[in-house]
Amino acid sequence: MVFPTVALSEVLIPIAKDKRIAVIHTIKEFFVVHPFDEKAATIASDLWVRHKQLPKEEQYQERLVLKADVMIIASAVAAGATHFYSHDEKCRKLAELIIKGCQPISRDPGGNLFEAIENEEV
Repeated sequence: MVFPTVALSEVLIPIAKDKRIAVIHTIKEFFVVHPFDEKAATIASDLWVRHKQLPKEEQYQERLVLKADVMIIASAVAAGATHFYSHDEKCRKLAELIIKGCQPISRDPGGNLFEAIENEEV
């Protein structure tokens, strides 16, 4: 399973600086952390153009959010991912332009892993 570095940067935002390394190590136990590289950049440029093919109600209103999601999806595809999981419906619809988009089965009812690390529960 792939975890794009762009997504990693988003995950780290609320994490205290002294706990970020622990979060990164935990993620790397379960995922291959893949950078936004030249292959991903090429995929991202194609996906950005294809975004306008989505129905208006499924298109992004904010350019910065679109940019981040395009980079995340492209990094996953460049790393060889065949499925893209997201709770964000617009992000899934965008991903489905080039990869199979999937909704995760459920959210962790006890909070998420990163909150647990922040609170030193892990």
